[in-house]
Amino acid sequence: MNFDSLWDRVVAHAGKIFTQIHGGTFTYEVTNNQLVLDRTNQTIPRRQLEEAFLLEPLTNTTSIQHLRAPSYLFAILTDERIRGEDVQAVVQERVSKTDSAKGHNKQEQNEKGAIEYTKSEQLSRKIWPVLIDLASIRQTTTYKELGAKYKIHGQALQNFARILAPIKYYCIEHNLPPLSALVIYTNSTVPGSGAEADELDIDRVFAYNWKGRSPLVPSEAEFAEVMKRHKDTK
Repeated sequence: MNFDSLWDRVVAHAGKIFTQIHGGTFTYEVTNNQLVLDRTNQTIPRRQLEEAFLLEPLTNTTSIQHLRAPSYLFAILTDERIRGEDVQAVVQERVSKTDSAKGHNKQEQNEKGAIEYTKSEQLSRKIWPVLIDLASIRQTTTYKELGAKYKIHGQALQNFARILAPIKYYCIEHNLPPLSALVIYTNSTVPGSGAEADELDIDRVFAYNWKGRSPLVPSEAEFAEVMKRHKDTK
């Protein structure tokens, strides 16, 4: 992808929620060829974004520390909505590094189980802002459409309910409308069975002010705690 195409995507996603590497969330507007960030007085000129783009692939903010608002630049340039499939290698590399640092002395079966839940929690954190963006424009998505964003295809789609489980249980624990209800079956208006919701719940999700709540996006740790409590009650 060339920078002009990437810039078009950045402009198109103004006002959407982005997540920084340390977990903070933000949005931006585009004015006079610069990004106006909502959580800081800093702005990012287009030329700074292009300079960071030329330093890719980015796996952390080290190589762009000399630029303005490096953590914001990193969040934008590694977001799936901006880079599409290009970012998957970066994301997978970060996940692999996290996984390899966890418990090499554990038994293989336990280690695989821990990694699987970690990936589910990481994906839930990425999917949450996508779903609340859909809620704000009163739209749903399908398992297939959402799975394609994260390279989940074929038989793996059958496990998508498990991937969405942290979102489902977080909403239950916090008395929120079931956000995962926005993921529906193809050629249907009915939420997937994993959401344990119906069409009326979709209306509740649409009506709720998701961007007015705090935290805007739950952390991976919060998703992990929800899943732990759910497992403990089984």
